[in-house]
Amino acid sequence: MQQIHNFAMMDAFFDAVRASIARDTFGEDVKTFNRTYSAAMPEKTGEGPRIRGYQMKSTGGGEPKKNPKAYGRLDDAVQKLAEAESGIATPTGDAVELERHGFAEMTD
Repeated sequence: MQQIHNFAMMDAFFDAVRASIARDTFGEDVKTFNRTYSAAMPEKTGEGPRIRGYQMKSTGGGEPKKNPKAYGRLDDAVQKLAEAESGIATPTGDAVELERHGFAEMTD
C-alpha cells in the first residue's frame, strides 16, 4: 500500500510541475516551493519506525524478533476463544461435534 501512495504522490507532484510549466510560472512556483518546504531532513530522535520483516536480511531460522512485542501474551487465549465461539468444528472434535456442524452424519 505504501508504494501505491508514493506513486500517487509522485504523479500528483509531476502533474503540478507540468501544469506550472504550461502556465509559464515554473520559476515563481519553485521559489514558493522552496519557501514552503525545508530541504534539510529532520534530526533523528533515535526512535525510528517499526522494522518490518522485509527490511531485514534473513540469516536463518530461529531469528529473534526485530521489534519488541506490542501486546501481551493473550494471543493464544484469544485464538482459542475465537475458535470456541465461532461454531466451526475443530480438529480435536469428535463425531458428535462434526455431525452438529453438518460435516458428517453418524451411521450405525
